[in-house]
Formats: sequence, C-alpha cells, structure tokens
Amino acid sequence: MSLPAPFHGWQMSAYWSLYVLAWGLSGLLFGLRARKAQVSAWAIADTLLLSLPLAIVGTHVVFGLSAPGNLGDWRHYFFTAAGWRSGHTSFGAVGGTLVAIWIAGAIHHLPLTRLADSAAPSIFVASAVMRTGCFLAGCCYGGPTETPWGVSFPTSNPLQPFTVPSHPSQLYEVAISLLILLVLPPLIRSFHLVTVSGGVTAFCLLLYFLERFVLEFFRIGGTSEILFLGLSTTQWGTMAAAGACGLLASMLRHRARPSGDFRFHQAQG
Repeated sequence: MSLPAPFHGWQMSAYWSLYVLAWGLSGLLFGLRARKAQVSAWAIADTLLLSLPLAIVGTHVVFGLSAPGNLGDWRHYFFTAAGWRSGHTSFGAVGGTLVAIWIAGAIHHLPLTRLADSAAPSIFVASAVMRTGCFLAGCCYGGPTETPWGVSFPTSNPLQPFTVPSHPSQLYEVAISLLILLVLPPLIRSFHLVTVSGGVTAFCLLLYFLERFVLEFFRIGGTSEILFLGLSTTQWGTMAAAGACGLLASMLRHRARPSGDFRFHQAQG
C-alpha cells in the first residue's frame, strides 16, 4: 500500500493539527484527574497554557542536541519558520511538559509530584494522537517489510518518490499507547502505587520508555539506525531511562509515602 504524496503543506498542517489535538485531549484527561486530586482550576489552566509552547520548544531543542549535525546551521534551525518545521522528538515534548508542570507547581505552591501524577497517564493519549499525525505526514516510519500491511511513504527524493514497503511503526505505537492506557489503572493498583507520591509518574515514564525501546526494532532500517551492538541511539537512551524510572518506582513503592488526596481509581471513575 502506498500513501499518496500530498502537497507538503497539507502534510505539515495535518501533523500540527494533530499535535494541538494531542495537547487538547491529554490536557482534558489531566484536568479531570487533577480536579480529583483537589488541584485548583487556575493551577490546571496555567499548566496547560505552559505545556503547549514548552513541549514544542522541548521537542525542537532535544532533537537539535541529539546529533552533532542537526545544529550545523543553528541560526536557520532556531530562527526561521522552515527550521521549526523540521526536527522534532517526542522525548523533548515530555521534557518540556515536565518543565511546565514544575513552573506551574512553583507558581501555585504545589509539589511537583501532585501535578505530575495527574498528568502522567496523558503521555499515552498524546502519543497515540501525535503518532497518527506522524503517519499522515509520512515521518517516523519503520524499516522495510514484506508484510501485507507494509506502507510506501513519500520521500523528498525525485528519483525515488516512495520508500519500499515499510513498517507503519507510527500505527504500532498508536496501538500500544492505547493498550497501555486501557490496562494502566489496574496495573497501578496491583503495584500499590495509588497512594505513593510520584509513583504514578515514575511508572508511566517506565512504560513509555519501554514502549519506545520495543518500537525502535521496527524503525531500524527506516528512520532509525543501529549505533552499537544491534541497538539504536534511542534504544540505548530509553534503556537507561527505563532502568532509572524502574528503580525510582520501586523506591517510591517501598517508601509508600501518601500522596495527599490523589487516587488514581477515583480519577478514572
């Protein structure tokens, strides 16, 4: 199957429209959960208003720093519209959102974990919607495949306008993110993280990094390359981050420090 090669502006419009939709839907889930945690409407509003611009900045900055060649022309990369249309990574969006949560918490004198625990499950809502945008824009696709659902994505090379049939790894991530979102409440209850301050955040980040680690196996040969020992740069990074989050979640679980009025199952109910 081949994706049509639409006008480039349409591709980018679809991508950014779904980026904003991801912010809106994940923000809605965050708002509902935060209200259950007795977070004020003003604190929720400030977090949401800060999160969109900081997520966009974060995704661009982290991509720029991820490889030496990305900042060869840093003036073009950071100070032109064309530069901002290229170069984005979801890790930067997560980082920018955490900065927004920290700033909003400082403004409203709330602990970081109280807002973060309310926001953490929204990672998977945002991931599902944003990867749909990646699929429509024809970016972040996987390596070659002979499976019946392989997709030929449009390229910028006039001599080869389409890729060979490739894994639609963006849609794999959509499916995995939605599955995680479905099983997340019982998982957190079974690990007794409901009343642990910061436990939900650490656990969600652990699952997110594991998700990205697995998906990279499908992206290698397409929009990802092996760095060392058969693993990509992203896999080495996510493996380290998942290990840190797993250790943190375990430590927080054993400490079992109460998390105020926050209850994950209440927020889901």
